[in-house]
Amino acid sequence: MGAGLRGGLLGWAFSVAQPAPAFANGRFPKAQVVLPVPGDADTLALRATVGILLSQDGGRSFRWLCEQALGFEGVYDPPLTLGRGGRIVLGLTDGLRTASFDGCTVAHLDDLRGEQVSDLTTGPGGRVFAITSTQGKPATLYAEGGARFERLASVPAFVFDTVEVAPSRPQRVYVTGYPTEAGAEGEAHFFRSDDGGRTLRETRPTLAAKGRLFVSAVHPQKPDWVLVRQLRYDGSAVLLSRDGGKSFEPVLTLKGALLGFAMAPDGQRVFAGSGDPAEGLYRSRDGGLTWENVQRLPVHCLAATASTLFVCSMPFGPGSFLLASSPDDGATVQPLSTFASVKGAVPCTEGAAAICAGRWSE
Repeated sequence: MGAGLRGGLLGWAFSVAQPAPAFANGRFPKAQVVLPVPGDADTLALRATVGILLSQDGGRSFRWLCEQALGFEGVYDPPLTLGRGGRIVLGLTDGLRTASFDGCTVAHLDDLRGEQVSDLTTGPGGRVFAITSTQGKPATLYAEGGARFERLASVPAFVFDTVEVAPSRPQRVYVTGYPTEAGAEGEAHFFRSDDGGRTLRETRPTLAAKGRLFVSAVHPQKPDWVLVRQLRYDGSAVLLSRDGGKSFEPVLTLKGALLGFAMAPDGQRVFAGSGDPAEGLYRSRDGGLTWENVQRLPVHCLAATASTLFVCSMPFGPGSFLLASSPDDGATVQPLSTFASVKGAVPCTEGAAAICAGRWSE
């Protein structure tokens, strides 16, 4: 997902009694992306419109890592992924930053400094891939190579949207984007690499409708099996390719915005969620070929582990929640937390994150 857009197609609570100045960008608090740590049922990160929320108890409570500690603020929503060594990697308008899961160690990587990072993903072995779309420069794919990020393929006069790597074939990399020419934002362009990202080839599939593509999942055993979300003028859709991006078929069409998407590690269970509660949560048990509606609730982001589906929603009103879990593929949803479950800023006394305590007290 992808997450920039991994877990949420559009980078769209604290209790309503909480004073608004504590979250100074002025936006309504919403969840956007949830990242559980593989093999650790208790540790997860949640990107929200107020910064990054960190949990060490499976999403039942959080600490707040403020935007300013991470090097951004306002309406910017950074792409993020999990990197090697138990760190969160974030893409900013001027490169990359990393944060530890306690929030107290934040570092600005020199690699990609000055570049606008569009999306991040983690490939096999924990190798992080990044795409950049910096004004006046070609859109570029990078990947960790040893201690630094290596520049790979570039496409002039383009904006890259999303990147994903095939888990079973690390040399297979998928990228989506659109040309920078005026009026081209709604065009769908899909790129594929078979040499680890050193070259990108546009597959030029014929699509049933216009609209930008966001690569969302690659099957863990089938590198040619790719699911993308398409943002259309009349809604959104999930498209499936079984031939590595040469062709796509629509498998799920919605009127609302597809904000949540997740594929379980087995590759068979796939989940999609609409922000419109009339559409809600959808489930596939055959890798995305067929879908069924399982919940009518607003979905803001999704993540799936081997045993648990995490669901983000609108945490206001009776019975609503910020984060919930499901042990049965969405058939039942068990609320875990609301924004009132945020217990304050990360307890850091040194480094960049130390400023968060002061901002919380505002």
